[in-house]
Amino acid sequence: MVKPIILLRAETKPLEHRSALTPSSIKALISAGYTVKCERCDKRCFRNEEMEVAGAILVPTNFWVEAPLDHIIVGLKELMPSDNFALEHVHLHFAHVFKEQQDWTKVLLRFARGGGSLLDIEFLKDHVVRDRLLAPTSFYAGFCGAILAIQAWTHQILHPEEPELAEILPYESECKAVEDTISHLLDGVKAIGRPPTIMIVGALGKCGLGAVDLCQRLGLDSQSILQCGRVETSKPIFAKQVLQADILINCIYLVQGIEPFVTMDACREFNRRLSVISDVSCDSEDPGNPIAIYSGRSTFKRPSIIVPTSEGPTLSVISIDHLPSLIPRDASEYCANQLLPSLLKLDEWQTADEWRMARELFEKKLKKAVEVEKQAPGGFSQLAPDSNPSPDLFIGSSSVSVGDQSSTSSVSSLMSKSSVKPDELHNSPLEIEKTVSPPLDTLDPWTSCFKDDFDTEAVHAGHRKHDLATGAVSMPITMSSTYAQAAADTVGEYVYSRKANPNRSDFERSVAALEQAKYGLAFASGSAAIAMVVHMLEPYSNIIAIADTYAGEYFRACYNATTKYADTSILRVGTQRTFTVMAKSLCISTTYVEGKDLSTDLGNYVTARTKMIWIESPSNPLLQIVDVRAIATQAHRMGILVVVDNTLASPFIFNPLVHGADITVHSATKHLAGHNDVVLGVLATNSKEMRDRLAFLQNAIGAVPSPFDCWLASRGLRTFHLRINRANSNAQAIAEALKSSPHVIEVMYPGLESHPRREIVKKQHNHGGAGGGLVSFRIKGGFKAAEHFCRSLRLFTLAESFGSVQSLCEVPGPMTHKLLTPEQRAAIGVYDDLVRLSVGVEAPNDLIEDVLQGLQTARAR
Repeated sequence: MVKPIILLRAETKPLEHRSALTPSSIKALISAGYTVKCERCDKRCFRNEEMEVAGAILVPTNFWVEAPLDHIIVGLKELMPSDNFALEHVHLHFAHVFKEQQDWTKVLLRFARGGGSLLDIEFLKDHVVRDRLLAPTSFYAGFCGAILAIQAWTHQILHPEEPELAEILPYESECKAVEDTISHLLDGVKAIGRPPTIMIVGALGKCGLGAVDLCQRLGLDSQSILQCGRVETSKPIFAKQVLQADILINCIYLVQGIEPFVTMDACREFNRRLSVISDVSCDSEDPGNPIAIYSGRSTFKRPSIIVPTSEGPTLSVISIDHLPSLIPRDASEYCANQLLPSLLKLDEWQTADEWRMARELFEKKLKKAVEVEKQAPGGFSQLAPDSNPSPDLFIGSSSVSVGDQSSTSSVSSLMSKSSVKPDELHNSPLEIEKTVSPPLDTLDPWTSCFKDDFDTEAVHAGHRKHDLATGAVSMPITMSSTYAQAAADTVGEYVYSRKANPNRSDFERSVAALEQAKYGLAFASGSAAIAMVVHMLEPYSNIIAIADTYAGEYFRACYNATTKYADTSILRVGTQRTFTVMAKSLCISTTYVEGKDLSTDLGNYVTARTKMIWIESPSNPLLQIVDVRAIATQAHRMGILVVVDNTLASPFIFNPLVHGADITVHSATKHLAGHNDVVLGVLATNSKEMRDRLAFLQNAIGAVPSPFDCWLASRGLRTFHLRINRANSNAQAIAEALKSSPHVIEVMYPGLESHPRREIVKKQHNHGGAGGGLVSFRIKGGFKAAEHFCRSLRLFTLAESFGSVQSLCEVPGPMTHKLLTPEQRAAIGVYDDLVRLSVGVEAPNDLIEDVLQGLQTARAR
């Protein structure tokens, strides 16, 4: 099926800098097989060059007017109302005409005359939350409406002689806008000695959530933020409550009229505190508008309108109908991410549910417009001078059809009207290139043109067969910090060892090959690798993490107990230290969610700021499993990155990138190096963009491993497959033995058929659903029995860490989770009788015998 061509038109509204498509969404559409064209526009927040680099074909402004009918026209704001030519295409934008505002019938009848369609992107159904409108710009409308309200409040306090807010220019980023608004807020608070009371009407909708989010970001407490729904507006006392707030932010979208809760009579009351109204809904022309004190709209050039009142403080209204343009890039990215799942279905726009419902709404409004014009003086004559068509011919008679052979025009017939011939599609740059193996003498000596078995890959992938200079079969350790260059104006492969080193490159390529990735990057520790991934995020981003990410509750309790970095320096586990301490300095928040909930209901936890999902599967120490592919599928629909900590499973058992993850992270100290003699971290990805960003951070921050550590880890990789295979089979045997012991309450091991998520393990893990080298279990007798068990073992060493050739044991409660109370540990499943075994490569019979005698000894005491 030939996909339609998506054409992004230039916005014509003054001071509108947003874009319905962004470079990232353009890349996603092109990856899905769409051709994307983009009209040149100098005022768009994304430069033309950015769109072209993303893969869009640049075309002149207003190209859409004469574009072939196989082009679907995408924009944000409506077309110029002064035009009157027939509209033949399928158009996607905000259909304000559906609100039946001025001249709405004239606009709709232009579609009728041309056979085109108008699909309102605001009324699309949310792809995450059922029975909710998508409203892709609402969050930032509320967010920006709150920004301007607070700035106007401060301005009126500091400049009572000139209360109108001066021209506002767009911010380059959301962070800059928040910083500036904090400064304004502090000036106002300093002047009157208290923060403003802000009433947000419609606080539970997307728009209201944006306003609430901004207020919370500014540090305002719950007493200063009054959140109201539509129901509260009908209460008699509500109108008086509004007057006692300093700022009113109206976020109710008018589907039907409601009683006014702000009137001129009320505003003249002498005891009014209300001084600023931000009417985000901007429905002053609607007869049911609940703020019946002004008409018209304000603009960024003149943001506030002063309402004439005889009593009380100056009262101003902000009523701008494209508020998100205040932060155009961030708002555009959010909007495009919200729209993307629906845009990816444009090849079936006549049958896909969201587009079918959008079309039904268009036809309903068009039919009404026809009836209205039919009854108006002159009928259709003033709108269609060349014809007087029957209204019945308008409904559903679009001459454009994409991907639907049963409709009025097929794709092949559309091609006859298009400047692009069908046979030219095969020469399109979008066509997938055929892979041709290069001659053997031109192959990169670091790689292989063959895909070998994992065991062979572990030994050979990424390594040279021998050193080219000396013939050494074992790669030499290059300890040099700097490297000679051939000339001043040339840069060699190696310049300075912080940026790259031969031993590090060797290790990075090997791990990438084992993870079926294109790129690998090594760091000084697993924590450093995690920190670099988090550093990719912009300030104020949100991470959703699996609740039992290593010591997750442990660190959360510590974080709640103290806000000083000095106090949290005692924390002993890496991932949550990054999320709760370092992330706080970056203004990044973390939401912890049960893994099974993320697999099915991710949308319930995602906010506008959620940029990353952090998964650990199996988790440590409870060995819980999540469905990575299910989570990744949902996350990618919303433009969210998925990162998997694959340390515990290892590439031998699980390849997260194959199941949809964007980045996989390892503490290479564990299984990969495998000998308890090196501290190292590594990550892998198939995205060149992410690789380049992470490589920049790797070099700029300098958290890189030494050549010797990389050499040790590379040596460990060559026996990795043997070690993990033996550890896996040993752990399976020990888990089966523990399951049969009368001294054990519960065994946690993904390889057991009794594991609650065994079916996902079978689907997700290699080697028939291998369980890995860790076993956790609860011993009868409580903490004392657990401690005696560990002390009585002959072959297992009481120590933290896992993944080495020798077997280790630990009691997580008093070790990795020490700072939690027993009650807090029990609440997350880390009971004081919990024991974790890291199983090594010793003889299985010896290990089982050691474990069973340890149980007997512990229970005998």
